Order: sequence, then structure tokens, then C-alpha cells
Amino acid sequence: MSWYRKCGKREWVTTKPLLFHTPIGDVRIPAEFHTDFFSVVPDTKYDRFKKSSVLHDFMRKDSQYNRQQADVCFIYDMIHASVDIYRQLLKDGHSKKRALRVMFRLMRVSALYMLGVSGLIGSAYIGLSRLFNRRV
Repeated sequence: MSWYRKCGKREWVTTKPLLFHTPIGDVRIPAEFHTDFFSVVPDTKYDRFKKSSVLHDFMRKDSQYNRQQADVCFIYDMIHASVDIYRQLLKDGHSKKRALRVMFRLMRVSALYMLGVSGLIGSAYIGLSRLFNRRV
């Protein structure tokens, strides 16, 4: 069973609560949250990026977060999604070279998207450094 379902022409709804660990703290998204997946990178076949989009939509609609926080958390989660997809490809038996190529392509798309959304290169760099446990 999927974690979302279609409920309109361009609208989906989450079917279960989602929890995200972000640079600004944990963000909990309730079940039955309506989203349009507008933030997701176009033409993605990975469901994991759709979760990043739901996080962004939720944070933009919730008045306790501002746009910059939503954008930083969205990019941070997309970088984590790229690494999660890499690990899943290895688990599914793909070669390391193939998995790395897919991961870096996804990270490049994430970076290009980030530049289009806002100039948060520093925040993404810090998030990526933390992801690989390196000091900035």
C-alpha cells in the first residue's frame, strides 16, 4: 500500500503520518494532508523525492515555518533521498558504478533545482557534509 493516494485531478493526500528529521528539528506531517507534488523535480520516477515535496508543501502551508526554512529542509531531504536511492540500488544488486551514477545524477538535479528555488548553496553544502560526517 502506498503512503499517498490521488484525490483529485492534480491533488493527492497522504494516507499515513510522515516524520522527517530536518536541520531545524523533526517535522511531523499528519495523515490526510493534501498536496499537489508541485515542488518535486519534474519527471522523477522515485517516490522518495515525492516525500521531499510533501515536506516542502507542508512547511509552506504551516505558519510556523518561513519560505527559507521550507526550501532548506526540502533540499536537505532531497540530498538524503539521493543517498537512500543509492543504498537501495546496491541492495537490489546493481553495480556500485551504476548506483553512483544514478545518485550523482539525482544530486545534480537537486542542486540545479536548488539554484532555481533560491541561493542556498551554503545550507546544502553543510547538509551534505553532515550526511557524510565531515566537519565544515
